[in-house]
Amino acid sequence: MQISSLLAVAFASFAATAPTSPLPATPIVARGNANTADILVYSQAGCRGTVQRFTLGVVGTCHTTSFTFESLSVENVGANMFGKNILFYAHPNPGCTSGIGGLPVTGFRLTNGANCHDYTQGDAVFLGTGKL
Repeated sequence: MQISSLLAVAFASFAATAPTSPLPATPIVARGNANTADILVYSQAGCRGTVQRFTLGVVGTCHTTSFTFESLSVENVGANMFGKNILFYAHPNPGCTSGIGGLPVTGFRLTNGANCHDYTQGDAVFLGTGKL
């Protein structure tokens, strides 16, 4: 059997057993040794609706979103971000000013795995240190 025939048989076998779930809209990959991470905020719970992306790399710098978000995720986390107790945070107020109405400032672990976190009435995101 020729190599092209073997490849065709192998591909047909793979296609028949490949998962049927859709691929993620954005590939989840690390940025090598970068010191940055992408935080995505969504207008609806479940990481749906309008999305805004921030590339963050400085701990403690607040980024106000252009709309109030209800969920967020992280991706493209550089290898140098891990092992330093760095979390990404959702904040209920623009400019990360003091909390109002009992809404918490909530931290989430950095990961390059699939993730989505619902959060009520977020208006800002930042990187910070802490432990969960």
